[in-house]
Amino acid sequence: GELARGGARLESAQMTAFQRSLATRRGRDRNLRATEGPDATMRGVLSVTDGDAFARLLARGVGRHRAFGYGMLLLRPVSR
Repeated sequence: GELARGGARLESAQMTAFQRSLATRRGRDRNLRATEGPDATMRGVLSVTDGDAFARLLARGVGRHRAFGYGMLLLRPVSR
């Protein structure tokens, strides 16, 4: 998948929160439109297998809706 091509491996993940939320954006006619969609928070462990590829993945964004600001990753190093 996208993470593997981006130099990472998902070790574990669990959903910690889920809700439906409203987002607004401008349509082609420039009027604001409200759309409802899922808002899920996941927590897990991600191993970086290729640092350069992972840096490129983060710079580009993650997920098919990255251009709209979705698919955010909040990363925190874990010492082992």
